[in-house]
Amino acid sequence: KSGLNFDSIKSLNIFAPDKQLQDEFSSIVEKIQTLKEKAKKQEQDLEVMFNSLMQYAFNGQLDVSGYEPEIKKELVNV
Repeated sequence: KSGLNFDSIKSLNIFAPDKQLQDEFSSIVEKIQTLKEKAKKQEQDLEVMFNSLMQYAFNGQLDVSGYEPEIKKELVNV
């Protein structure tokens, strides 16, 4: 009879790291998830601020006269 049976499953060697290593890995994954969530929130906040700035610019309400040298400098570095 072909296929898996209880004896063949019992004979499989399965690697299982010790509890401390599993906990370390879990902690690292949680920290990465937290950082990803913070980055996503920051990206959303920046997008809201950028869209607000664009509205001021398109409505002629944005005064950059005091920043022109800095803006030109930034544009050259792009």
